[in-house]
Amino acid sequence: VDLFACCLDQIGLLEMKNCVDQTGGLVVLADTFSQSVFKESFRRVFTRFPEDTKNPQDKNQLMMAFAGTLECITSREYRVRGAIGPCSSLKKKSPSVSDSEVGQGGTYAWRMGGIDPNTTIALYFEVVQGQDQQQQQQQQQQ
Repeated sequence: VDLFACCLDQIGLLEMKNCVDQTGGLVVLADTFSQSVFKESFRRVFTRFPEDTKNPQDKNQLMMAFAGTLECITSREYRVRGAIGPCSSLKKKSPSVSDSEVGQGGTYAWRMGGIDPNTTIALYFEVVQGQDQQQQQQQQQQ
């Protein structure tokens, strides 16, 4: 959710902050729609790929995407602890999801409302290979 607002009075920005953060949105707040800051911010949001881009499918397309989904499938040696960034948990469980959470955790899939070339998501993992090997060795010794 992107919020472009022009108002001298309160608009409830604090109440909308969580929604904007979770969807990867941005907030532009100005006194009037004619301010240069407002106009330039609006232009940058709707930047298009150039005509001479390498991928012909991208020509004149907006440099953004919407309603993205990120899924992280790991091998047995790793578990997903969580993600930090403009995303929200889809609450999908699997054996590759760690019990300890970092950021938006408890899942291997996240919804990303808006994506642009500057979007960054950090994924955190837990290494379980050493723990499994120790348990197997203890079981074999018994």
